[in-house]
Amino acid sequence: MPETVPDQPGVAEAFARLLTGRPVGSVRPTTNGRVDLRDVTAPRPEDVAALLPAEQAADVAEGLLFENVRVEGVDFSGARLDEVGFIDAQLENCRFDRCVLTDFVLLGVAVTGCSFDGADLRRSGLGGWSDSGWTRFSKTSFRGADMRHTGCVAASFTDVDFSHARLEDVDFMAVSFVRCTFAGPLRRVIFQEPLPGLHGPDVNPMEEIDFSGAALHFVEFRKLELDRVRFPEGNEHVVVHHYPCVLQRASRELGLDDPLGAVAANQLRWAHPRRKVGIWHRDQLGETEAERDEAAARLLAWDEECAREL
Repeated sequence: MPETVPDQPGVAEAFARLLTGRPVGSVRPTTNGRVDLRDVTAPRPEDVAALLPAEQAADVAEGLLFENVRVEGVDFSGARLDEVGFIDAQLENCRFDRCVLTDFVLLGVAVTGCSFDGADLRRSGLGGWSDSGWTRFSKTSFRGADMRHTGCVAASFTDVDFSHARLEDVDFMAVSFVRCTFAGPLRRVIFQEPLPGLHGPDVNPMEEIDFSGAALHFVEFRKLELDRVRFPEGNEHVVVHHYPCVLQRASRELGLDDPLGAVAANQLRWAHPRRKVGIWHRDQLGETEAERDEAAARLLAWDEECAREL
């Protein structure tokens, strides 16, 4: 957070009220029916604490942490809110579009009808278990958000739009997805069946998930059946329809010394036995176009052989 905060009439008072679950009232104007906190910088904790009774000020002095409160109908678009956190809170009908939210934390929070379009969420924690359970997102948008290196453990996403979000180096652990949309490139992203002991959802149904407009660069789907997923089409990806069988043939015939054989052996370890569709972006199949063409031809030939043996 910046060491100096510009003069912002009513902003510290608005934060003091929101942090303690009180209505903002006339302290700030409204925009489209929401409290107007657009383009502000989060006030210094000590400035907010100075507006609160001593017993509440002590909790705020260490940082701006919204805990066990409901924040509804606030427009933070364009605001700088890095290092702000929410724990066991409710966020409803709020806008965080184009916000700077690096090192932002949502822990055990219910997020409903909110938007983070174009927000900078790098290194933020968008999941986690707390007294109220795991973090839950519903009817929420992350369109165009920068989500590189985002941490997401113990969360659920229902009716969420990730179109053109910059998803790179993200591991969704103990996370479930229902009716979500992805578009644009995803790089080094892992979707998986929830691991035990992380206090998140028991299963990840990947129900009605739309990747049709996405480009899947080194994207993994571990222990997931994926029978209700819509994958991208076209020449950018290689798609097979007998995935475990193809992996078995590739690993057996090529061995671990071959790059494609090593990839197949690793993916076979994580493959759900009933998963039918396998997909690779061509870029991960070789360094040159000739190598990619050869790998694609092998995968499709093995897929045809597997189909004939059924």
